[in-house]
Amino acid sequence: MTPNRAVSDCLLLEQVAAGEVAALWELSARYRSALCRRAAEILTDEAEAEHLVGTAFRQLRYEAARFDPARFPVRRWLNEVIEDKAFEVRRARGRQTVTSITAARQRREA
Repeated sequence: MTPNRAVSDCLLLEQVAAGEVAALWELSARYRSALCRRAAEILTDEAEAEHLVGTAFRQLRYEAARFDPARFPVRRWLNEVIEDKAFEVRRARGRQTVTSITAARQRREA
């Protein structure tokens, strides 16, 4: 899908908040590839990054109403949403590794 720059990002987010799926698709067309690249930088896994961004866009319908255009541009807000989610996944991955190491040590000691 080729992005249609005639409609502003803020207007698209308002439309997403109102439940307009086409607006969500338009935002995805505009920013998905850049957001996937950023998530992949954090996660070092392109497939996981694409899944995370897809999930984030599905959740965006519920979070769009919280966007405050006075704080920063839509692009920056979307980037922060993706970064927060990617770092959360990375932290969880680290906790799983620690848990796995601890469990392995406990099995060896038993």
